[in-house]
Order: sequence, then C-alpha cells, then structure tokens
Amino acid sequence: MEPSYYNQYEKTPRQRSNSNAGGLGDNQNGQFGMQAQLGKMMWEAGSKQVQDTFQSYGRIDLFRPYFDVDPAEVRTRLIRSFIPRKPSQIQVSPDLYGPTMIILTMVALLLYHMKTSGIVIQNGTLMGTAIFTCFGSWMLISGALWIACFLLAAEQPFLTILSSFGYSLTSQCLVLLLTSVFHSSHDHLFFFVLLASFCVPSALRMGLIICNQSRLPANRLMLIGIAIGANLLLILYLHFGFHVVLEELDEMVGEAIVDVKAVQETIPVAQINIFSLLLFLYIWVRYFFEISAMSVISEHDVHLSSFEPVAKCVKSMCPKCKASRMYFCYDCRTPQPGVFTPSVKLPCSVDIIKHPKEKNSKSSALHCKIVAPDQTRVFDYPDVHDYSKDSEEERRTTAIIFPSASAISVEEFVRTRGEIKRIVVLDCTWFQVGVMQKTPQIQGLQHVSLQSYRTAFWRPQHKVPETGLATIEAIYYSLREYQELGLKETYSGEFDDLLYWFFLTKHFVDEKQTEYFKRKEEKEEKNK
Repeated sequence: MEPSYYNQYEKTPRQRSNSNAGGLGDNQNGQFGMQAQLGKMMWEAGSKQVQDTFQSYGRIDLFRPYFDVDPAEVRTRLIRSFIPRKPSQIQVSPDLYGPTMIILTMVALLLYHMKTSGIVIQNGTLMGTAIFTCFGSWMLISGALWIACFLLAAEQPFLTILSSFGYSLTSQCLVLLLTSVFHSSHDHLFFFVLLASFCVPSALRMGLIICNQSRLPANRLMLIGIAIGANLLLILYLHFGFHVVLEELDEMVGEAIVDVKAVQETIPVAQINIFSLLLFLYIWVRYFFEISAMSVISEHDVHLSSFEPVAKCVKSMCPKCKASRMYFCYDCRTPQPGVFTPSVKLPCSVDIIKHPKEKNSKSSALHCKIVAPDQTRVFDYPDVHDYSKDSEEERRTTAIIFPSASAISVEEFVRTRGEIKRIVVLDCTWFQVGVMQKTPQIQGLQHVSLQSYRTAFWRPQHKVPETGLATIEAIYYSLREYQELGLKETYSGEFDDLLYWFFLTKHFVDEKQTEYFKRKEEKEEKNK
C-alpha cells in the first residue's frame, strides 16, 4: 500500500514530458543525474580529505618525533658531518633538532659579522635579515636539491635532504667562527684554506647521501656536483656578502676619509658582540662536555660477585618445567639447583610488566627476579596487576620508569611525593612501548625519567640511540638514582649484582664476536 501523500506529487504525462528539457529521454536524464551526484560525492570526499590533511599538518605533535632526538646522537651526527664515506656505509636518521640548532648558531655568527662590519639595513633589522637569510637559504637550497633529485631519478625524501643539508652547515658555522676571530682584512687565503679543509668534505658527504638512491652513475655525479656547488656558494655568499672591511673600502676609494669617530664608536659594540659570541660558544662547549660525561658502564665500574662458581656449569633439567637450562630457568624464573646466584637487597620493590613478544631467553629484566626474588614481581602483559585498586598510599609511592612528557625526575618525585616504595618497568622494545604505556591497569601512576646514560647492551635496536637502555640497566640506574638523589645516601655497590648475569652474558657474546672476526681474518688471508 502506497503512502497517502504519494498521489499528491504524482506527475501527469504532460508534466513528465515537460520536465525532460531539450527532449532528452528518461534514461539520458537519469544518467546525467547520476554523473552529477557522483561528481558531487567525489568533490565532497576530496574536500574533506584536504581539510583533514591541513588540520593534521597544523598540529604541533606532527613535528614532535623529528625533534625527539637524544643529545648524544646529535653530537655523533655533528662529528660525522665532516667525514665523507661510501653511500652504503652512511646511515641516515633524519631529524630537525640538530639542524635547527645549527641554523640558530649560524644566525648568531652572521649577526656578529654584520654588526662588526658596520652593515646598515635600509628596510628591516639586522636580526630579521640574519634569520631570513639563514633559514631561507636552508629551506630554499634543500628544496632545490629535492627537485634535482626528482629530475635525476633519485628518490630521496625531502626530510632526509633537509636534515643532511642542515648538518652539513656545521662546517660553515665553524668557518664563520674562525674567520671572525682570525681573519685578515686584506688576505682571504685563511678563509679558502678553511673552506677546503672543512666545507668541501662536509659538502661531499651531503652529496653522497643525496645520490644514494640514484641508479645511473652520470646522475650520481651530477647530484654530487650540485650538492657541493650549492653548499660552497652559500658559504661564499655569507662570507663575502656580509663581511665588509673598512680597509678594503679605503683601498678601493683611494684617498677616502675614514670617519675615525664612527670607528671608535663601534669598538664598544664590537666588544659586546665578542662577549656574546664567547658566551654562546661556552654554552655549546658545556653542552658537549655534559654529553661526553655519559660514559658506558663496564664490568670494572661495578663490584660484581666472582664468575668462577659458574664457570664450569653445564646444562641440567629444570625441576618444574623439565627444560634443559644452564644457570637459571627463564620460563620458571628460578635458579637451577646447585648453581650459584648472587642475592641483593633493593631499596624498593620492582614490578616488571613484560611484553608477550619479548622472549624470556633474551629478557634482561628477568635477571632482577633471579637475584632479588622476594622484591621482584613479573607480570606477563596483558595479565597485569591492577594498580588502580591499590590504596591511595600505595599509588602515591609507586613510580613508572618511562620518559613521557609528564615524567619527573627521581629527586623531584621524592621531594613532592615522599619515598618510593615500588617502581614499575616495561620490558619491551622501544617500538612496542607505545602499546604498553596505554595499559589500563597502570594509568594514573606517576612517570619518572632517568638521567641520560649510554647502554652497554650488545644487541642495539634499529634506529634507537645509545641511550636506549636494556631493561636491567634501567632498573639498576633507577634504583641507584633513588638511593643517591632521592634518599641522599651514599651508594657503595650494594646492588651491583643486579648486573651479574648481564655482564656474564656480555662475556659470552664478546668471546663469540672475537672468534668470528678471527675466523673472518683468517679466511681473508687465505683468499689473498
């Protein structure tokens, strides 16, 4: 049965005939209607996608991963920017933190050049000109190199080019600094020596990075030439374009009269600029010394129990799971009968939340359970203890060791919340930690970040800096910081044996690597 309002809108044959403008049939009219509707749907979908893209790129969180780089890694990339190597041996992990710092340093150096040279800007300020020149050159040349890579069939992401070119400007900052201090007003030989010593190798390295994806040798040579040319032209422009010397102008004019009073007035300004430049350099030097202080912990830095009791151990059957194990059963998380294992007392309890894909045989976190069984609990994700059901006092004194945006230091935790009764660590790779930190049972607990340390782990993760600690290292450093910085007590190696099985395994790995390289050298000698 049709609805009552249907007949009110039913058209007569004459009305339906008049609606077909131009004499088109019903099929043709329906066809054009479908096309119009389809076009409208495509337009709406495209508009929505463009709006979502602009909204996504407008968020600051989009750029956060490119600035989240370890300072030790920045130092390493700055040093490597002077050393050209084969493209196959160069590993590029693009970031924007290091290049941005380099460009800001170049702005300070260029501003010093402009002020001491007496350059006058008609429309604008010296600061604005220096910032526009440095950042504009960085973006413009990087864009030109990306276009050259596209035209010469070298598929390089723009971020890789932007980062590589930014790090290559370290050499230009060094040249600008040295020419500011030691440059002669009449002779540019010193500048060209610095140019050949620092800028050319740095530019060559950048060219080798850019041409890495090109398959044709001719295109590679062209890209290397373009990269070197762009890099050197920039330093030539910065040096000769903003390094104006009064004596050179005097020689060109002949008997020109130099305003001595004006020169004398610029002397105090130059002294202030020199002081500012030295202060800026002091900040950089202190920054590098703080990074260098992060030494890798070794077996000689800790007081470990002797390895002799376990030197002659052989595999035996685990009493619980009947598996063959040597020192301890990593599945049952208990020592093997009759095998020596050190025992330590920790300043607080430790909870380990273990990712299901983290193999027990390779997990260093289980070492804590072996040497401190009474103070250590291990939970296999997602079967995790629900900390939200703990008392308010227990939650207030529990800390998660994770460097999140809301994390505080161990010292601040103790100062604001009191003593730490329990620490929680996530035993997983850095690529799995995103899922682990969203575990519902641990939400609401205070995150704590450690100071910067370099790992002694023998199996580093891909694209993870040296500060990516093994789990047992993170436990050791967190407990040590708690005792030294939180409790203000002297640490005398009370729980160094947390690293006992860690360094025992490292002994085994080092021996295997030594044997491998020895066999490799013998094989190469035989082939010769």
